[in-house]
Amino acid sequence: MSRRNPEPRWPLWPLLRAAKVTQEDLLRRVGESTSAVYWANRYGLTEKQADEWSLRCGLMPHEVWDGWFDAALTENDRAFLNNGWRPAWLWLEATREADPALVEPSYLPVTMPPVSDGEQAA
Repeated sequence: MSRRNPEPRWPLWPLLRAAKVTQEDLLRRVGESTSAVYWANRYGLTEKQADEWSLRCGLMPHEVWDGWFDAALTENDRAFLNNGWRPAWLWLEATREADPALVEPSYLPVTMPPVSDGEQAA
């Protein structure tokens, strides 16, 4: 039985091309070990590595990997994106219908009690 890593990986070669560096130059720029660059070349970069390494090369991740923004979209986001911009409350409603577990209470708007005339807001 083989182990599979479900985490998405980003190929190393686009970073080398965009930063115009060799693997040896990349080692110095990102301050990682030779084995880290070897594994990144063989299996790809994790999201965290891709973000950090591209920034250390003076690039934003979306400048290196074309699909950077799309990778973070949920299926709901993709459907709305295909139909144009939508307000946040529509996203919230559609997400609540599609998968209530995605809508955590911390994301819901907080209503504050009204302040009476004699009280001052904190």
